[in-house]
Amino acid sequence: MPGWEDRARIGWGPGAAPTTTVQVEACPAASAPAAWSVYTGGTWVASPACVPLVIRSEGQQVEVRLAIGAACGENN
Repeated sequence: MPGWEDRARIGWGPGAAPTTTVQVEACPAASAPAAWSVYTGGTWVASPACVPLVIRSEGQQVEVRLAIGAACGENN
């Protein structure tokens, strides 16, 4: 998200390192045996914040807010 490059990072997967972009593999097909998906890693912030997170999937995009040490209010 523009303006957040020096303030927030995310990392997922084995050996997760802080980065600004993460690609997660698709979930198993509905016909596959039930299993848990585990994503190691987390978030890093310069200070507590309500961080915007852009999620893209199958040609669609949505922005959500991720509360990291600070609540997300209606105006965040």
